[in-house]
Amino acid sequence: MNSSSDHFIVCGLGRLGCYCVHDLKRYETDELQVEITAIERQPMSPRQQKELRSFLHGAILTADCTGEGALDDAGIQTARAILLVTNDESANVQAAIAARRLNPNVRLVVRCTKPNLTDLLAKQLGNFVALNPTDLPAQAFALAAWQRSVHGIVEFEDCEIRISTQTVREHTHSRVCELEPFPRDGLRIIGWQSPQRIGSDDATKAHRSFFQWESDRRAGVGDSVTTVEVIEKSTLVRRVSKPRDARTWPSSAKSIFQTMCTSHRQFRPLMLWVNAKRSRLFVAIGMLLAILLWLIAVLMFKSQIAGITWAHSMTSAVLLLIGGYGDLFGGFDRSVLVPIWVHLVALTITAVSFLYVLSALGVLAENLLNARFSMLRRPKLPTDDHVILIGMKRLGKRVAFLLKTYGQEVVAVVDEDHQSDDQLGIPVLNGNPVDLLSRLHLHTARSLVVLTDDELVNMEIALAAKSHAAERGNLLGLVVRAYDDSFGRNLLDLLPQAKILVAHELSAAAFAAAAFGENVLGVFRLRENTIVVAEYQVATGDHLEGRMLAEIAYGYGTVPIVLTRAEGAGAKRQYLPPDDVQLRAGDTLVLLASTNGLRRIERGMIERQSRYKITVQQPLIADILFSAGSDIARVSGCSLESARTLMENLPGVIELPLYHQQLRRLQSVLSWQLPIAIEDVTPKSVTLSYQSEEADQTIS
Repeated sequence: MNSSSDHFIVCGLGRLGCYCVHDLKRYETDELQVEITAIERQPMSPRQQKELRSFLHGAILTADCTGEGALDDAGIQTARAILLVTNDESANVQAAIAARRLNPNVRLVVRCTKPNLTDLLAKQLGNFVALNPTDLPAQAFALAAWQRSVHGIVEFEDCEIRISTQTVREHTHSRVCELEPFPRDGLRIIGWQSPQRIGSDDATKAHRSFFQWESDRRAGVGDSVTTVEVIEKSTLVRRVSKPRDARTWPSSAKSIFQTMCTSHRQFRPLMLWVNAKRSRLFVAIGMLLAILLWLIAVLMFKSQIAGITWAHSMTSAVLLLIGGYGDLFGGFDRSVLVPIWVHLVALTITAVSFLYVLSALGVLAENLLNARFSMLRRPKLPTDDHVILIGMKRLGKRVAFLLKTYGQEVVAVVDEDHQSDDQLGIPVLNGNPVDLLSRLHLHTARSLVVLTDDELVNMEIALAAKSHAAERGNLLGLVVRAYDDSFGRNLLDLLPQAKILVAHELSAAAFAAAAFGENVLGVFRLRENTIVVAEYQVATGDHLEGRMLAEIAYGYGTVPIVLTRAEGAGAKRQYLPPDDVQLRAGDTLVLLASTNGLRRIERGMIERQSRYKITVQQPLIADILFSAGSDIARVSGCSLESARTLMENLPGVIELPLYHQQLRRLQSVLSWQLPIAIEDVTPKSVTLSYQSEEADQTIS
């Protein structure tokens, strides 16, 4: 194996596997080759082999990937990563174990939908990541259906980060970076698109990646401005449907019971059994309460009633619990003096027991009525501003859940017997989707999402829905699931306003990024590009160590959104960190990047900075020299000593390597403090930007 190449193994050449092969190959450069070996259990057709031949290193191995012989033949000993993406999750797990046995260092990227199992495997195998190809593209479908100009949402504990696009509605002479309400805390412009300049050379260059637009351009009506914004969760209004069985009990009683059961390991199975159903918890708390009241009654009778035996105390306490207060105290010897407080405690115990029995009967009656009249409690069909979801398998259920989380009304249509999911609380219609379109209020719906497993059925439903909605004058938003790029392009010719998404294509971008070592937090679509939310751990000696975030953003074409820095015993998290922060070992950086941006980070292919000669004149106020020198060092990344020396010898000249956005920021900071003049002195023979065949795959 060539030292200047990375070797990957892809097991399973279904739709997801083929897209993974294509995405892995996009990381290849002239200097560093990507060699891919594929294993497929079933023989592939000559046409399929021909399509993949140019992407693979050698012929496709027809074998079972769970066998060590097949992995050896594929070169597992020299592989950087193995992607196990067959449709059989059991085979994926078995192959991961076999691959780890043969190569302790290979990275394992596994297709699996069982989070508990994958967590255990990650601890046992190490260098292991499992991705769910159903969950990964679900947000892209949900946001496309939501029709709120939101492209992606990244969730954190106390806030969420939204990537959205807004259109300039009024004529303005402002620059893009000066638009209102954009210049505010918690929001940053990351892209700009002008319909007048689409197709021009400078527009194409500006749209190749994040932050590669010119901030001093004048904004015009119809221009689209893409932003990333931090929104605190306390300000979000969500209507999430909860199942009826999820109603909480009084926290004190429940927490006491849980503490008692979890404090001893032998009681943990009991706790799991009790928590499985609400009625079991009700019975368990009732049993504990009955035992406690019985003990109180036994001790009270034995200590306060003269001559009573332990056996008589126990039986009397049982009689008291079943409502025998009158029979019990009527049977005591009248000559025996019973304190009045004993009467009160006994009466209280009887009352509590009686009320609990009534509550138990009420719960039983409620369950019977719920089972009897469940058909009458089905949610009503929404009639306005709703999303119609056709196809309620795994992806459909996940999309429905996300839409409900966003506060969007949803109605689902399935073509087989299907019971409404209490966890979602959405109405479900059964039958042929085309025949049911007239009942779905298409003329007032927000959008329709088609997620069946048959592409032709998806096309039929989408075309029929468009026709129905157009008759009533509604430009219905259409989101259609496709399984192949070519089919999606052909369908887009028939439905030019529709959003055609290929689920496996979105998932494959995450699998490929994970194969190179990134921790993938999510994927979404921005215009025609797949964007990955990736997390990087900055290690000592890493090519990210010591770089300013401005270099990460403008040099690699990415958007840093979260920086976590260890401070003492804890960690400090900063959202949308400023460009002048310098990375150091131990930092954790979450960023948004296209495949091109991830490749450039992986290969260390940073875009070169232009060189600018900045001439600084004497200021009117000498007191600002100290702060001005600090600002130059902070924004440009030059040494503080060089900046201070410049300030001490004004008028003076300093030559700095800067990205265009850094230059504009430095100009904005210094313009009100010092008279400055800027000259571009970049040598014409120097290539300033990195170009590749993947340029059209990067972010606007």
